[in-house]
Amino acid sequence: MNIITKFFHELFNPHCEHCIELARENRICGTCEYLKTEVAQLRNQNQELIEKITNKPAKVEIKQEAQIFKPLSPGTVKSWAVRRQLLENEDRSKAKILQENSKKLTTELEDKLFDKELADIEKANAE
Repeated sequence: MNIITKFFHELFNPHCEHCIELARENRICGTCEYLKTEVAQLRNQNQELIEKITNKPAKVEIKQEAQIFKPLSPGTVKSWAVRRQLLENEDRSKAKILQENSKKLTTELEDKLFDKELADIEKANAE
């Protein structure tokens, strides 16, 4: 469009779809878009490397002991302090179970990595 036509177009149709689209395109910086794609690629590469290093299992099953938690009814608990203490004790027991399971998983992964490193060292010594 030449300058005069553009002027009259903006004067009579200031909010047409074409003008709105041009305004959006002008706001997007090419350098910013390039940097965004580079950052996305680097994040994907880092995620792949982390997965290769850790060899994450598909799912970690959390084994819980057979505990039946009874719901607190208003008639059984006389004060808020007692109720809070009961809830805190339940949370502590759940946290302890989760911590034990995570320690088992960590030791299993450390054992696998140690075995792999040991095999690599033996292979290098054999050569």
